[in-house]
Amino acid sequence: MTVSFDAEDVTWAYENRYITLSGAARLYSQVADDPSRFVRMQADLIEGDLASGRFELLGDVRIATAQGTLEGASAWYDSSTAQFALRRGGVMFPLTGEGEEQVCGYAYALDLASEGEIVYLTDAVFTTCNRADPHYALEVDRLYWDREAERVTVRGGALKLYGLRIPLVPKLTHELSAGEESGPDLLPIPGYTSRDGLRVGWSLLLSAPDAAERVRLGAQLRQRRGIGAFFSAETPWGADLTPRLYASLNEDTRTDADEVIAINRLPEIGIAGRWDFGGDRTLLADLSAGRYRQHDEETAPNVTEDRARLSLRLAGGTPGDLSPGSSWWWLDAAHSLYGDGGHYTTLGAAFGGATELAPWLAGSAELRHYLTDGASPFEWDDIDIETELRANSEFRMGPAWRVRLGGRYDLQHSDLRTWSAELRRVEHCLTWKAGYRNTSDLFTIGVEINGLLGNDEIPEGSCQEDGPPDYWAERGDDGGETPPTNDTAQPTDTASEATLIQ
Repeated sequence: MTVSFDAEDVTWAYENRYITLSGAARLYSQVADDPSRFVRMQADLIEGDLASGRFELLGDVRIATAQGTLEGASAWYDSSTAQFALRRGGVMFPLTGEGEEQVCGYAYALDLASEGEIVYLTDAVFTTCNRADPHYALEVDRLYWDREAERVTVRGGALKLYGLRIPLVPKLTHELSAGEESGPDLLPIPGYTSRDGLRVGWSLLLSAPDAAERVRLGAQLRQRRGIGAFFSAETPWGADLTPRLYASLNEDTRTDADEVIAINRLPEIGIAGRWDFGGDRTLLADLSAGRYRQHDEETAPNVTEDRARLSLRLAGGTPGDLSPGSSWWWLDAAHSLYGDGGHYTTLGAAFGGATELAPWLAGSAELRHYLTDGASPFEWDDIDIETELRANSEFRMGPAWRVRLGGRYDLQHSDLRTWSAELRRVEHCLTWKAGYRNTSDLFTIGVEINGLLGNDEIPEGSCQEDGPPDYWAERGDDGGETPPTNDTAQPTDTASEATLIQ
């Protein structure tokens, strides 16, 4: 291991094993045969054991490693195990994997500590906003960061959005990760629709954060239509299969014609499979069975019926990927059997792509065609438009404003069946949006967290080169501690700089 350091004053003790650096102290260590294993420390005072790699730091502490950056008022750090404890500190860590556009999380707490690959924070604040006064933050009772699994989980607390506090259900675990798979209701972000009025949703992870199975409970509170809820449980079965159990009450589904219909799953059991082939080709399979109730008198008749369904899809590329230059295609087949003896069969094909027409204009289009046989008693699993062109565009009006337009054109009947428009305002880590969809005459207002959930923009400077901002200085906390001492140390006469090879 190579260790280098410099400071205004350097003190040695016990045959140059123990060292004290004071005044603009800096220390850097790296494993010679593995450059990715490094630690860079800065503080007003650094005291440590060069043989064991354990150090104590005081005053404007900054510790940078390949896994993340720590800052605080005081700390100890073990470079041999990467374990640490931090007082009145903050940590910056990546939420996205290698090769993806970077999104970083920021966590602050009066006390932070690590055990193995888990970082523990109590009475903590989590956000992806790199401001000392973040636009939004998750204030939690406890937060756990699994550095190996790149997963953050929290217990209890509230979401704070521009000063508005929305409580979380206490004593339950939430999982935070970048990407759409986390689900739109992971955080209780409020919104408004002309159908529901004010609405807010929660999604709660009930299983252990490191468990293979995933058990979730979710709920939505809606001003005009009461409570909607769901329960899901799934667990991997081998490398490619995932059995599941799913039940819901007043679940909103969208029909092929984009009408919103409420259904209950009473419940549904199923198993999904995924097999990847070369050339970005993927085979998806799903087998499900359950009892379903369609109960939305405004848009569809009330129907309760049993259904068993098998579907297969072979896809190339990433369907729906709106990155400029991307393209995709898919072929699928589905067959449903109903409790009344009926059946419904569909065969479908599609291809599409996305492009950037100008620096201020991007768009995508997809052509779909279906063949159908039989009839479904439900509106929500029926193919309404058999041949259509789907198109979406985004107009970028400066760094902050976006206009998104979308439509579905029925080629068989030469009719624009649905269209939508959305105005978006980007405010660093948040995007405010207002939209309208002609089906159901639906008007919506909401907010997204950029780069964390779904297909939205990555905020500029999400991962700061100099680590987390000084969150505690912004709040004027004192938090000072007594500096560590070494009674046997012998000070040197002058400021010095040295490099030690161990």
